[in-house]
Amino acid sequence: MFTDSNGLKIEKAGWGQKINIRIDQKELVGEKLEIQLRDSDAFDDDDVAPLLSIPAYDGKLIPIILDKNIKSKAGKHGELYVKVTAPEIFALNEGKKLGKVDVQGIKEIYSAQIGSEDGKEKHMVVDYDEISWFYAHTRGSKTDEKLYLEIRDSVVGRDPLLLIGKNIKADESGVIKVKINWALIKNKVSFLTVYAIVKENNADGKVLYDADGSFSKATAKLMKSSSLVKEAGYKSAVMVESTKIKIVDDNKPKAIIFPLLVKPENDENNKWGKNRNWTAKQGNNMTTFNASRDGGKRKHAARDLYTKALETVVAIADGKVLSVKEFYCETSQVSIRHTLKDGRDFIIRYGELDPKSTKLKVGDLVAQKQEIGKTGKLLKYIRKTNQHVPLMKIDDTIVFMLHFEHFGGLLGFDLSSNPLSDNSKQFNRRRDLIDSLAILQEGYNNTFGTNSPIINNQNPHEFTEHDARLALMKICDLYGKEMAQTIESIYRWEGKHFKSDQFKICGSPGMEATMNGTAPNYGWDGYLYKKHTEYTPVGIWESMENAGMSGKGGNKQDTVNKKKYIKFPSVEAGMMYIVDFIERHNGNVGRWHSTDSAVQKNYEKDIKQAIPRIVNSF
Repeated sequence: MFTDSNGLKIEKAGWGQKINIRIDQKELVGEKLEIQLRDSDAFDDDDVAPLLSIPAYDGKLIPIILDKNIKSKAGKHGELYVKVTAPEIFALNEGKKLGKVDVQGIKEIYSAQIGSEDGKEKHMVVDYDEISWFYAHTRGSKTDEKLYLEIRDSVVGRDPLLLIGKNIKADESGVIKVKINWALIKNKVSFLTVYAIVKENNADGKVLYDADGSFSKATAKLMKSSSLVKEAGYKSAVMVESTKIKIVDDNKPKAIIFPLLVKPENDENNKWGKNRNWTAKQGNNMTTFNASRDGGKRKHAARDLYTKALETVVAIADGKVLSVKEFYCETSQVSIRHTLKDGRDFIIRYGELDPKSTKLKVGDLVAQKQEIGKTGKLLKYIRKTNQHVPLMKIDDTIVFMLHFEHFGGLLGFDLSSNPLSDNSKQFNRRRDLIDSLAILQEGYNNTFGTNSPIINNQNPHEFTEHDARLALMKICDLYGKEMAQTIESIYRWEGKHFKSDQFKICGSPGMEATMNGTAPNYGWDGYLYKKHTEYTPVGIWESMENAGMSGKGGNKQDTVNKKKYIKFPSVEAGMMYIVDFIERHNGNVGRWHSTDSAVQKNYEKDIKQAIPRIVNSF
């Protein structure tokens, strides 16, 4: 595909602009490539640029200047695409049209947003103490051409006020990237809607882009957090814990309370607070907002609060029920619009509730602290066994939870026209979804009289037995219980019952890279990765090997040299590789361990000593 200088996809460009080609096929790294740039209006054998030959592709962006020579062949309006071939190997999609970019001489600004510096994340609601970036694509603007950015407010009943104005320029690839310091705004109003405008030359120039009155990504809501919430958000756990917080007037009504009457079981000092703390940094562990799901295919949309069985869930504020329906894995959800006296107006989705406990209906008015339902347990249906089994089970304890989502309200409150989730893709959310941490922290303090410290020191990359449980459920569902039992026994036998460093860091029982193996296969067969690119290894981890089966029929332990182990993106990837290996060797489990038939038989006997307790519970 065609991209800007940061690797983000573009579909438009201007003559004289620098664009890039991004090739997403990892198996082509290190291979010789031939790249042809063509115009879809031209004949099939009419290239618009000389053949580009790359002796050894390094995996990086490939730059191209849309110069006058390309323009002379494509014309004033070009619709360019690229063909990539690897003459020395067969490659998936080889020779097919990849990407498409519309090239014209018109001046235009598009795909603008207020968000992260790399342009990958949209900021829906942002604190005045935080930094955002205006990120946009342009065409037709020269690198030395002056542009002017304005940030204005949007308040019903009066003209918009200019909050920030500055001179800007686009880079050679047409990217505008401008830092926005919200702290410079003098009159800080909570939940103030702002939008971006870009003009030619200066404040009096022609308007090239205006985000006002649209659902453009170049809008945001500014939030003036309470100092108490900010203190929890920006200090380390130790500092916040040691800070003395004075609670003023406990009898005064609170705008927000916590959705539980008890502290979560994944609170700092409770049962699962060490590795699954709900206050941890985004993506730090599976309970946090933006944590990876399904091997990175999607992101977590909420904060998960773990509880004991069927704990009461209450409304955090007065509100109106917008939706009551089924949710994931045999649970229910209740979505409520909360309109506060301080001007805040937003939606909370109380998810993963016990379905028998939800008595509310659409249109009901709820009062703060009114019961919404009970925390539920997720149940996974296994087709091969025709059973529902608990999805969340840690150390033989079934986990009940509240899945807490926060929507800023920028897209309105009519869920029939703007549903919170995409009906065709249940894991997709509206773009006004925001991290619910701040509002949970506010409610936590108001309910329990103290802040729950932000935990930032957890290791987000360490796999756990729960990751194995989820993968084994999938294997049982697809390949049957016997195969899942075999895989669990292999992992328990070779990975110290999910306690070895190889398992925790690599997601496998310990797959060594060969001496001359290169990424991504590292000497092993890569057939599975072509079918499932999400399983492709992400690198190598080096460590001294453990004793393992040294002296007991296994390989002799090397106590001098470090071993190189293949790192998988998920436990599912590591397990599925072994499943695929066994299937390709006609069900010979011992072949995973050795090519010697006698050793294979002994290995199959050995692993049976490791009881597959997880799969046996399905």
